[in-house]
Amino acid sequence: MIETVTLRNGKEAPAPAVSTVFLALRRLFETDALAFYELVTACRDSSHVIFSEPIAATLTSFALLESVNADGTARIHDLTRDVVVASVEGSDFEMRLRWPVETAETDQ
Repeated sequence: MIETVTLRNGKEAPAPAVSTVFLALRRLFETDALAFYELVTACRDSSHVIFSEPIAATLTSFALLESVNADGTARIHDLTRDVVVASVEGSDFEMRLRWPVETAETDQ
């Protein structure tokens, strides 16, 4: 049986999938700040229009974006959205990446 974990936003998710999404998210955070910002914004606001095709291509290459809808909004898997929302705190230039899983240490 696959272990499930509770994310900081209260959602349940399979542990291996959370680790995989977080690894891609961390790599994106380290390599492409604008694409990271666009992803977080799209996860927080489903009406957000992705800034450009190259950014959408980057997010797709990281498997963090399924596709872009005709209106420019992002199609993001629910699990990916949950992990991103649980992993990022702050906004704009103050965004910080953190482990998305709720633990005893994070509750203090």
